[in-house]
Amino acid sequence: MTGILLRLQIWEWSFVILLIAVVIAAEMFNSAIEELSRVITNEYDERVGRALDIASGAVLVISIFAAILGTLIFTAALLRFIANCLNTP
Repeated sequence: MTGILLRLQIWEWSFVILLIAVVIAAEMFNSAIEELSRVITNEYDERVGRALDIASGAVLVISIFAAILGTLIFTAALLRFIANCLNTP
């Protein structure tokens, strides 16, 4: 909805959709690793715990990166929108 209001350009829409897809894919990989760890052992294993932590960390890094890029895209679009509003008689 915000993208429509701010009139994002096609490359911006494409990038936002790509970022969303990458975060969802990372979360799916993390969930798959969690499920596999349950199949391997029901007992606590430090190595499995480290693998789960690493997978969760990867999702966090990707999510932060996506948030930063999304913020840059929407900030630029918002500034364009404000500039257009101020220039309109």
